[in-house]
Amino acid sequence: MIETRVSCVYMKSCVLPCSVHRMHLRSRSFQIYWNKINPKFTPVYSFTFQFTASLDHKNPYDGRARLFNKQLLSKGNFSLLLIPIQTQDQGTYGCFIKSGRKSIKNTLVHVDVQGMYVLLQEDGESLKCVSRDIFPKPSVSWIPQRDHSTSVTPSETGLFSVLSSVPLTQPRQESTPPCPRPKAGLLLDQAKVLGNQGFRVWTRMKRLVTYQPVVLDPNTACPLLSLSDDLSTVRNTGTWNKELPEVPERFRNYAIVLGSVGYSSGTHQWDVEVRDHPNWDIGVAKESIEKKEKSQASLVNGSVRFGHYKGKYHNGSKYVDVKKSPEKIRVKLDFNTGTLSFSDADHMTPLCSHTVPKGTSTNKLFPYFGLGPAGGAETKELRIFEVQSEDSQSMGHPLTF
Repeated sequence: MIETRVSCVYMKSCVLPCSVHRMHLRSRSFQIYWNKINPKFTPVYSFTFQFTASLDHKNPYDGRARLFNKQLLSKGNFSLLLIPIQTQDQGTYGCFIKSGRKSIKNTLVHVDVQGMYVLLQEDGESLKCVSRDIFPKPSVSWIPQRDHSTSVTPSETGLFSVLSSVPLTQPRQESTPPCPRPKAGLLLDQAKVLGNQGFRVWTRMKRLVTYQPVVLDPNTACPLLSLSDDLSTVRNTGTWNKELPEVPERFRNYAIVLGSVGYSSGTHQWDVEVRDHPNWDIGVAKESIEKKEKSQASLVNGSVRFGHYKGKYHNGSKYVDVKKSPEKIRVKLDFNTGTLSFSDADHMTPLCSHTVPKGTSTNKLFPYFGLGPAGGAETKELRIFEVQSEDSQSMGHPLTF
């Protein structure tokens, strides 16, 4: 159970954060339930597949609650947007995410609602402190301490208005009695809420949105293959997709797909999750590789690979001895050294390496992915990940004044 606290401003919009790592969302069948659980249990919002549950029109959240961004559901972002914030919205909310009967993640969000307006007035006989739109109910005191007349009145919106006055028994001096001092914590901490807001939103969204080092090119994908919506995953369906147009760049006789960007200089690397899939090839291919030929020679001449087939690993032309089967493989293309290397991404154990030709602007090297039938294996697809580095995880935070 994860807990967090959010400060919301009266009559403004407010986002209640809730997210889950996308690895838990391999199944598209999941449900999100947002409920207010304190001080009184109230259903707020629910979402199942692509269906938004209709709320009872007497429900106080009808029309004011919705998902922050439905386009980010596939990324695991289930944050709730409340607009506009009312005083009765203060309390504790629960975000419950389920897949079938399995609970994936529960999050508690404590919501504080705040509002403030203060004005000091003098009418010649008394000094008045007028305040409105205050929440929660305040107490009033004058410094230095003096007799005062004070009224605290609740409004229909649940906020409070305060009128407090002290008599002026002598001509006003340069120093006037100060306005009543509110209790500590009553004012909205604007430095905390507004300071570095863009940076904090960016860092939070950075955890929700994943950078893809390789974007698959659907125009090259063999009709036997199916790509994910974000073009980072490929699966062999075993069924020929007749609706795909026949174009020169599409592989026809082998279940292959290329990356959308080719390289001719520098160093590039990406991770590929293979787990227990029995039939795959990964590596790079020349831009000039033949895509319609049936001959294996066209693949050997046009690509540099490392793969697994019938229980054995190979480098495209001969078998390679691998002591421990990797679940995730790191592919590193280094034009500076002229090498293409493969290693176990979890243990950094070398697996295989090739010498690659120097790329040119007219014949670049493109990331290559070949995928056969999964059979009875648990893993049905190849998934591409960004290579994580310590530098990308150690960014400092600027000062807030």
